[in-house]
Amino acid sequence: MDNSQQKSGWGGATILVFIIAAIGTGVYFGFFFKKGAPANPPTNEKTSDVNFEKIGNLIKNNPGLKPDVWYLTHEEPDKPALNTELVMDLNSACLYGMDRELPCATLDFDQGERIKVTGTEKDGVVTVKTLMPYLVKGAPWEDVAAFIADCQVVRANQTQTDAVKVWLKNEMEIWTEEPAPNDIITETAAAKEACGEIPVASYQM
Repeated sequence: MDNSQQKSGWGGATILVFIIAAIGTGVYFGFFFKKGAPANPPTNEKTSDVNFEKIGNLIKNNPGLKPDVWYLTHEEPDKPALNTELVMDLNSACLYGMDRELPCATLDFDQGERIKVTGTEKDGVVTVKTLMPYLVKGAPWEDVAAFIADCQVVRANQTQTDAVKVWLKNEMEIWTEEPAPNDIITETAAAKEACGEIPVASYQM
């Protein structure tokens, strides 16, 4: 065999090796990129974003509104009063005090009660994420005692029937029942050094 034939043979073999290597590389990367691709590409949809935050009053069974459905009546600049339907589901949390919450279903709302609502609005209906009433009835006494110790109470009232109402710094009113007469006076006196004087008034119901 002469030298020219030998070089031609080696050249053909070299080209064949490169072709095989290129095919193998393509198959390798193609397989792993496909394997690593997400089955369901992420979308930009956000269904739980809060896009509604208003302060207003609760109304129900007013003319022109759905029966037995709570609405928030609120105002916006240069617009008449707006009535927004509220939906409270299992994820709706009713806040009270500064850092506590109760399931909304456990609270007894009143017609005209002032509240603050955050939630997701769609087609004029708000799914409530948080609802903060400015008046809470039947709060546990232990929570009210904790509000006093944390210097969150600015004044209080008590009645001869052991009913107590306190006002917090965020303007919320909370009704509770003291376990024994004058417990509210005992608690506010204990907090005086840390919080200053907390006025307590007594009146008859």
